[in-house]
Amino acid sequence: MPWDCRIAARLRDLLSHPARERICIVGIGNVLRGDDAFGPELVSRLSGSSLREGVVLIDASTTPENQLGPIARSRPDVVLLADAVHLGAAAGSMELLVTEEIVRSGLSTHDQSPRLFLERLASELGESVVILMLGAQPMSTRIGDSMTPELDAAVKRAAHELERVLSAEPDPPGATTGDHRAG
Repeated sequence: MPWDCRIAARLRDLLSHPARERICIVGIGNVLRGDDAFGPELVSRLSGSSLREGVVLIDASTTPENQLGPIARSRPDVVLLADAVHLGAAAGSMELLVTEEIVRSGLSTHDQSPRLFLERLASELGESVVILMLGAQPMSTRIGDSMTPELDAAVKRAAHELERVLSAEPDPPGATTGDHRAG
């Protein structure tokens, strides 16, 4: 599954900006429902990384609204929500969406609309906070299923890119972004 270079470039632009030092990555999803585990699995993989100071990881599972307090206490400049969403694309495809795109599209694999959560989150954090969603197209969200190879590859690619952008160790001069294929 190819990694869209536009996503990597947008992540670098948005997360490397000097005014955006505090970043909260929130994994949303149900680990018992196959590909719906995208968000929590991404947060889990990032938790073993050497991320720069100011990066907070939160596994919100299926109730992100219950994490509004911890998200707000992290005083983020950027909130990056990671979730499996119906993009109408091939399994494992990813999109980086801004708040308006998320609300307008109604993208979700969950029963509850993300609109209410996003409105509360924006209200808690204020207008200056950038809220994004890294969405991945699931193949199967049936209870008891394991994550498919397509979503596992998407998690690995997303974790790799976020580790590069948010690393405690900057890339050496002349380093390139490398191969943009998942996996």
